[in-house]
Amino acid sequence: MTESPWLTLREAADYLRVSQRTMRTLVVREQVTAYRINPRGALRFRADDLDEALEPTARPGPLTALSDPVLAELWDNEDDAIYDDL
Repeated sequence: MTESPWLTLREAADYLRVSQRTMRTLVVREQVTAYRINPRGALRFRADDLDEALEPTARPGPLTALSDPVLAELWDNEDDAIYDDL
């Protein structure tokens, strides 16, 4: 890691191992936090913010009738009872 707490666009892209173009896309999509340091739009990044972007996001578990009452009604009804034994 660099000694400075602030990274340039190139340094941040290297840190995440992506292109600078991808880095800009991540900023536009608000998947990475960037800070503008001047009116021309030069960007700086904090390593802590980049580390957060690398953390896996929580994914929902599988859909089951037990976890969703609407699915329970759709999947557990008399019309489909014939499929329960398969």
